Amino acid sequence: MKKVNKATFAKSVLLHEDLDETLVWDGQADNSSYTVYSPSGSIRLKGTVKNGKLEGKKIRYSSNGKVSQTAFYVNGGIHGEFKVYYENGSLLTKSFYKRGIVHGPYSTYHLNGQVLCDVNYNNGTKVGTERRYHSNGNIRLECTYNEKGALDGYFRCYTKRGKLKSELLYKNGVAVI
Repeated sequence: MKKVNKATFAKSVLLHEDLDETLVWDGQADNSSYTVYSPSGSIRLKGTVKNGKLEGKKIRYSSNGKVSQTAFYVNGGIHGEFKVYYENGSLLTKSFYKRGIVHGPYSTYHLNGQVLCDVNYNNGTKVGTERRYHSNGNIRLECTYNEKGALDGYFRCYTKRGKLKSELLYKNGVAVI
């Protein structure tokens, strides 16, 4: 591993990091690994490059040294599982990407670990049922999206105790009164 000019590396790899961080790169054009360090010397980012593009697992670390984000890349684009973590290390978001576009299950979590939101995406468009939850685990909101991403069906809101508070019917994105 050697220190290299960050601007040169960023230009070839399309990294968007703070310029005060130090980059250490093995210098190979193919199947290269890199590590970005903070000014204090802690690791901020690790990943690999293949043919000048991000490839494989990329790990970002928070200032406290815990993993703050993991992503998988194929040919420079995010492809596969993507996770974001709270400062304490617990999971905030888990989603999936296909060629740079969110695709598949997408879940977010409260700091206490309870599910906050579950929804599915099809090539960047919300489809199917979305559910949001209060931090106590009770349902907060439930709605359905059609294949075009428009609300289609009942949009229901619930109290923190799980009692139905309101509902509105949608057909192809338009509220039915």
